[in-house]
Amino acid sequence: MTAQGSQSAIVIGAGLSGLLTSRALLDKGLDVTLVGMPDTRHQTLCAWRKLSEPPRFPEHLIGQWQQWDFSHDKSFLHQESSEYCYEAVDGLSLKCALEREFDAHEKGVRSKVLAIDIVKDARYFTVSTESANIQADLVFDSRPPSFCENTMVQQFAGIAVHGKPKRQLDAPLLMAFDHEHPLEDALVLIYVLPLADGSYLVEATLFGNNAVPDGYLESVALEWACVNIEGFDKTMSPVFSESG
Repeated sequence: MTAQGSQSAIVIGAGLSGLLTSRALLDKGLDVTLVGMPDTRHQTLCAWRKLSEPPRFPEHLIGQWQQWDFSHDKSFLHQESSEYCYEAVDGLSLKCALEREFDAHEKGVRSKVLAIDIVKDARYFTVSTESANIQADLVFDSRPPSFCENTMVQQFAGIAVHGKPKRQLDAPLLMAFDHEHPLEDALVLIYVLPLADGSYLVEATLFGNNAVPDGYLESVALEWACVNIEGFDKTMSPVFSESG
């Protein structure tokens, strides 16, 4: 257990949510046990940021833009901002850095196993794992919950490819509604992000009532890349893929 007067916490899940929560709890002086296998998935994080505010993770920044595009039926809408930028962060790089930071912290204990159950009694939470039972004052479970009935699903799958776009892509293409698909209860769009090494992340995103196999959305992204990126075809392996 922990030293007298010191609060303890268990964080379940070692993705970005769990890692960032662990760091925040360590910064508050808690003893933290992080439970879960390392998350080695490629992950690209994008958001708008006020230019008056500094980047939160500058060492993991892929790029930032003050302009972005939309398209529908081959027509393009271009937008620019003098107050905001759209920026992309390498999520895998950030996760690896947070894992190293946690391992080096004297109040951090890393348990690279799966959590099985959580039980609370009058004093402690007990988390059962594949190898042991762990007790703490607090528990944060970062694993995604199950979808409730009648919940809309947002799902994406993408590939990073090398090549030259047939249309100039110096800025992110946030939404391209040019793909015809057979799904009657869903909206499918294409998202394209220029990456730092000259490649492009092409993602297909679905908004609908039901999830589909990742392979379907990846095939939509692959089809778009083959048509719109010169030098890339279906026989070539992507630089990396990601989904969620």
